[in-house]
Amino acid sequence: MKRKSKPTFFSTSEGRFVRAHTARYVAARMHKTGVTLPQFEASGFNLSTLGISKLNALKELEPLIPKAHFWYCNWYTHWYGNRGIGNKAYLIWGDFWTAVLHNRITYFFRKHNPDGGKHNPDGRLLRCIAAWRGAGGTVSEDEMWLVPPPIPTLNGVWPEGNNPPESPPDERPLDPGEVHSLRRQDEWDAI
Repeated sequence: MKRKSKPTFFSTSEGRFVRAHTARYVAARMHKTGVTLPQFEASGFNLSTLGISKLNALKELEPLIPKAHFWYCNWYTHWYGNRGIGNKAYLIWGDFWTAVLHNRITYFFRKHNPDGGKHNPDGRLLRCIAAWRGAGGTVSEDEMWLVPPPIPTLNGVWPEGNNPPESPPDERPLDPGEVHSLRRQDEWDAI
């Protein structure tokens, strides 16, 4: 019998929007630091190799998705309501980064042992390109760089203008400032 999966924030339109921006942030950090995919893999997919930290995320990622923590709180409240599951209201974006987004980035490059830990008593995670592909990301043809997914619509509306944003070419490094973001009023209206 197949287990019924519970919905996740990252399966909603807001969640896909946040996940795509997060993936683009990782690819931009990779290009900015000049670390290739083989070097990143050799480091054990250590995020600090790319210079990913809470401070950098606050400077570079928060301006692109400033309402992400509110969207998550709204989803959590809608799904769990008042069932005593716990409070997941992240009133500060930095708390949302620490509790949720950093974990999502970690799982772009890790997955649980398929044996369920039976043959791996220490329960280590396998380091590999895992949820990156599930988030819509790919790897360049020369297997040297991560290629981020395009930014999806948010509730059926493209974030900037009426046309989908173009994905940057694989050859050109991403600049975090080039990643499309909602205008602040549009974000507020979307909530």
